[in-house]
Amino acid sequence: MKITPTSSNTEYLTKCEKEINNYLKRSIFQMTLDGFENWNQYMINAFYKYCKNRSVLPKLDNQQQIILYGPINNVYEVNQKYQLTNALIQEKTNLLSIFSKNTSFNNFNIMLSSSSDDATISYRLANHLIDEGFSVSINSNQSTEFDYISKEINKSVCIILFLSENYFKDELCEKEAKYANEIEKSLIPVKVQNYEPIEWLQKLIEKESCFQLLGSESHSKLEYDKLLLKI
Repeated sequence: MKITPTSSNTEYLTKCEKEINNYLKRSIFQMTLDGFENWNQYMINAFYKYCKNRSVLPKLDNQQQIILYGPINNVYEVNQKYQLTNALIQEKTNLLSIFSKNTSFNNFNIMLSSSSDDATISYRLANHLIDEGFSVSINSNQSTEFDYISKEINKSVCIILFLSENYFKDELCEKEAKYANEIEKSLIPVKVQNYEPIEWLQKLIEKESCFQLLGSESHSKLEYDKLLLKI
């Protein structure tokens, strides 16, 4: 975009141009990133979409480095997304290799524990994780037989808890979470509602990092990347 101020008064015109340039210098921030080495086309497209949503312009220079232009806070947010994606690329192969060696065909890498009222969100996350190559067990209280559920928990490496008021009030969810904690399974709390855990649920997860799969699409995607790194 090009701005061309006009005025019959040269002094005012010069002053106006100076003010515009000073404003742009204060408002537009620039950052250089390494590039898209080892990224697939899907990751690149998702990154460009994320930049667009954050009003940041990414450009490739002659050395295939990425130059970001935009508001300073947004540029740093895009940089965080870039660094997370790079870390995921580096860790994903090793992570899946470890799981494939240590997990038999009948075992699950991850179990999702959620209230039936939050089933839509839990199934959405399950599909994402399956696309990443994980094996996933999901109940969402379709089965109320705890003997069956406890066997699923025993098969899993980690348990993702979908935190909400519905989860807190559900007796079966409470039994699932407490049992997983008793047998020392790794618990990963994920907020799917603007809700602060209390009583037994708060005590259970007080030492764990909590992820938030709510809010804007760009924020949710950033949290999802962080969740993958945690897993």
